[in-house]
Amino acid sequence: QTPDQASTSAADSVGEFPTIPGYELLAKLGEGGMGVVYLAKQLGLNREVAIKTLTGTTIAKAMLARFW
Repeated sequence: QTPDQASTSAADSVGEFPTIPGYELLAKLGEGGMGVVYLAKQLGLNREVAIKTLTGTTIAKAMLARFW
């Protein structure tokens, strides 16, 4: 999925993105068992990046190790 397609699909989706200081989340690129990947703009360097966030309120050590 290209950034342009991601932006279009994000506009069609319902819900708000989380707030991450220093970044502007532009679109949700994908979602899986561990978390969500967003297309974002890193404000300080003015570049597009991908950010993966973990889902859930409790994160097991094994899950965190797998994430890293």
